[in-house]
Amino acid sequence: MKFKTLKIVSKSILILALAGYLGAAACQRFLGGQYAQLCAYAATVLLIAGVGIRFIWAKCPHCGRYISRQHFNDKQCCYCGKNLLE
Repeated sequence: MKFKTLKIVSKSILILALAGYLGAAACQRFLGGQYAQLCAYAATVLLIAGVGIRFIWAKCPHCGRYISRQHFNDKQCCYCGKNLLE
């Protein structure tokens, strides 16, 4: 998976997880506990998937080293200096 695609997919999944948690809070308030629990489970699965995707595929396409959260928005690899978005 290309690094640019990885960034888009992982951020989208994490935003959906946040929306799921907010939906769970709204369901708890307006509909009841059963729907809130279902939303919370779905959001937790999305959160784990988003984090897992980052741990598995967040690597430099040139040198193969892991890109940490601190350098995830950089345009160049902090190890080899090559462009991550190519």
